[in-house]
Amino acid sequence: MQQRKSEMAAWLLGAVVLSGCPVSSQAAGDRTFHNDEFGMRVTFPAGGKVCPALSGDHAHGFYAWYHAQSTLCGSTHVDPAASSLSLYASYNSAFWKTPWEELQPSCQTAKPMAAQRNLSFKGYRSVSCISRKADGVIEVDVVAFTGRWKGADTSSDPDLQTPYLSYRASLTTTSGRFERDMVLFRIFLAKIDIRPPQ
Repeated sequence: MQQRKSEMAAWLLGAVVLSGCPVSSQAAGDRTFHNDEFGMRVTFPAGGKVCPALSGDHAHGFYAWYHAQSTLCGSTHVDPAASSLSLYASYNSAFWKTPWEELQPSCQTAKPMAAQRNLSFKGYRSVSCISRKADGVIEVDVVAFTGRWKGADTSSDPDLQTPYLSYRASLTTTSGRFERDMVLFRIFLAKIDIRPPQ
């Protein structure tokens, strides 16, 4: 009976999330979050408040706030003291050939920092960028591509020879917390499991 109640609560939470209403976040830690459509699973480091990453009503991944006061997902108020970790997947509808083509525009709009620090998704060729925004916020992004377009004649259309899926892991932090949050980000990256649907 208790398990059935838990399943119903999870279903109701999902229904509220998909309606676009702010809901309470879920604690990070030992719990694994997964998105079957994009074939990804991740365990966030403890101390975070995990929310679904939505595009409209479509779930594309997850993000977690750290050092934040707010516990509501989808809130328009962003705690300026907060750091965030996120994992987001999307279809490569721009038909980029390489991960760098996707990452380069956002990386070039800021001041790049340091080297890539060997950041990558396990088992996937990845590119990364560490940049400082004008407001002092530091963003770290890691992007990888994988998968093939299904049900199409890829030999006759060069666009369909590009990778099918894009995965992006990100850290948003400040200079004062950068080194400490980078430790969290590396733990986060190590616990991401990508297995694209066949």
